[in-house]
Amino acid sequence: MATRIKLIIGFTVLSVVAAVLLPAMPQPAAYHDFADHRAMFGVANFLDVASNLGFLLATLPSRYTRGHDVYWVFAAYVVAKLLDTFDREFLTLGLSGHTLKHLLAAVAGIVVCRMLMLRTLREPAAQPDGVFVPC
Repeated sequence: MATRIKLIIGFTVLSVVAAVLLPAMPQPAAYHDFADHRAMFGVANFLDVASNLGFLLATLPSRYTRGHDVYWVFAAYVVAKLLDTFDREFLTLGLSGHTLKHLLAAVAGIVVCRMLMLRTLREPAAQPDGVFVPC
């Protein structure tokens, strides 16, 4: 295994251990005030919600292999939101849902990096006249 990979794994393990052993840090109530609070079309925080519509692009056919890994990233996002939503309940167990959310976001980033490293270009589907049609 390359030295770089060992360093990345070591730093990741060290970060997870530090996150578990260190006490939870209180977060000010105004921390998320940067979010868009406008409601449009009956949806609170509409622009924040609409920005997630990019996940729908994952349903389009990909020109590359490993496109299904995006679903794991989306699943990590959903679980991260649940961890953050139930942060108070996790605090009663001595855990911080917010911290776990960030750790899960890091895992999602690792999934994306792995996907990008392992993907390959699919063979183009050729039409009889030789016109390239994306998969």
